[in-house]
Amino acid sequence: MVEQSRVSVPLPQGSCDMRLGQGALDRLGADLHVVVGRPRACGLAFEQGEEPELVERCRRLLTDAGFLVSPMPFEASSLRRLDAASRAFATLAAEGLTGDDALVAVGGRDLLSLASFVAGAWCSGMVLAFVATTQEACVVSPMSPRPLDVGDLRSCVAVAGFPRVLVADPDAISASEGVPGARAAMLQTAVADSDAALDVLSAHLDQLAAGEWDAVCEQLGDTARRRGRIASSTSVAIRQSLEYGLTFARGLSRLLGPDADAARVLAEGMRFEGRLAVAVEGTAPDFAFAQDEMLDALGLAPVPASLDPDELLEACKGEAFCRSNRFLPALPLAVGRVRRTTVPDELLSEHLDAWCAAHARLDASTPNQPRRKEEPCHWTRS
Repeated sequence: MVEQSRVSVPLPQGSCDMRLGQGALDRLGADLHVVVGRPRACGLAFEQGEEPELVERCRRLLTDAGFLVSPMPFEASSLRRLDAASRAFATLAAEGLTGDDALVAVGGRDLLSLASFVAGAWCSGMVLAFVATTQEACVVSPMSPRPLDVGDLRSCVAVAGFPRVLVADPDAISASEGVPGARAAMLQTAVADSDAALDVLSAHLDQLAAGEWDAVCEQLGDTARRRGRIASSTSVAIRQSLEYGLTFARGLSRLLGPDADAARVLAEGMRFEGRLAVAVEGTAPDFAFAQDEMLDALGLAPVPASLDPDELLEACKGEAFCRSNRFLPALPLAVGRVRRTTVPDELLSEHLDAWCAAHARLDASTPNQPRRKEEPCHWTRS
């Protein structure tokens, strides 16, 4: 087992002290004490159904550090909705917590994203700490918390609070939950960052696939640092590079429904937008093929789907226009240079026709089985 490591992750507001490795959780109370200065009270947010032993261990560590802990359980079904934040505010008010106190969140991406919203909005901001229980939460939640849903609008309401402490301890992190999402984010971040980032990820592919914690730990730290640097850039264009794959993924997700595999849908977004970049901006075709190979190596297989191209186009544009007045997918003009780009409607429709035709041939009943030779894994335009 790798020794405990410490990574400073740059964030739009300050930085996050990320501790990885066996025993990292033991420092939760001490690290939060340093940040707060004079401990008084803190909320302990967790998902109902979270391991009681983990929640109790966190409570004791915080109590030993001098905090008066107020448990804040949340139902899993409500984590993505603004209503859950309203209930959290009511709990914070009832417990008398202020902007001088802290909020500690123990959970996966959805719980940590909700805690980010709550901590950022309450009393103009309170100190926030994360105990991640999935790999995805480690590399996405600190700098890219998922916005909340309100009414029929998905992921549109965001007030970001950024953690000062993040714990990634193998005793707390699930061995399977959130792994595909973390791998998709690793590749998305590497493409947005640099060739060097892709080289680091490539060197870890086999170990990541085997679940070796040493490699996982190193890659989590590398991805979090690079993703934080992109998210905290003073350039809007660079910050928007983390939207790579999301335009197509959001539209596809709208049609597939809430049960769709979010990690594989994001992988489809990167496949599709990578090919668009080849057609629109002259990105080297080798990039798209290399990305395909890495996604396959990471276990992110294509999504079987029988969809109408016109409906998919309408869904992609509908999701985009919920967030912006312009339809500008983030395309990889080169590795390390992902930019929002205008795509002609005719070319977009042509690629959507090709994607739908190829993916309709995949056997939806056995999406994880090897594909027949006449059913290509990677669609191409005819």
